[in-house]
Amino acid sequence: MPTSSSSPSPNEDQSPAGNDHMAWRQHVPALASASAGIKQAEDAWDAVSDYFCDHDGWPVDEKGYADGKVVRDAQAWKHVEVFLAHGPEVLAGVRAAATGADYLGGRSARISGA
Repeated sequence: MPTSSSSPSPNEDQSPAGNDHMAWRQHVPALASASAGIKQAEDAWDAVSDYFCDHDGWPVDEKGYADGKVVRDAQAWKHVEVFLAHGPEVLAGVRAAATGADYLGGRSARISGA
């Protein structure tokens, strides 16, 4: 079996089908919840942002509009931090589970829209 010239990081050798099912049971719901939280922050801003703008979409209350975006971004950032915490291990697991065929036209290509 060919070996890579670089050693995988400690988390890169674990895949969803591998020996760390408990970690995946934590990662997937955490990422799903974080995604929903980002969407909720976006939706909450979309529900009020028009009130700060004229009919052409330009802000008429620049301070209120800017403050609202800061609040939206702060709320979303809490959830982005979840992706930053879980992402490296999840991506390493996906890379470990993916085969060359997945990248050429299989699951990875279908997921990415290629």
